[in-house]
Amino acid sequence: MRTTKGEQTREFNYVTNLVDGLVAAAVHEGDLPDPINLASGEEVPIATLVTKIAALTETKSKVEIGALPYRPTEIWRMYADSSRAREKLGWKPAINLDQGLERTVAWYRKYLAEQAH
Repeated sequence: MRTTKGEQTREFNYVTNLVDGLVAAAVHEGDLPDPINLASGEEVPIATLVTKIAALTETKSKVEIGALPYRPTEIWRMYADSSRAREKLGWKPAINLDQGLERTVAWYRKYLAEQAH
């Protein structure tokens, strides 16, 4: 697996966090005229994400962070402010990145085992 240096950042949110936020917005009494971000509040460098996934999956692949050049149109930062969701909906993510990755890898392993039978 070859990547760039992975300095660009992204924000990840586990699916149940998003569903909980959407439900909170749907049952909210009152007006919500402006956009509300359902964001994790955790900005993660891509290199960190790659390292975490490689460790969780116990990959045998060679991980080469920094082996590829950045794209000319690289998006360096993707991050959202969820303060309005916290304030207006009382919402915050329940599952952090590490927990979400662990759950995702466990689900995928179970899925693959079921498909093998």
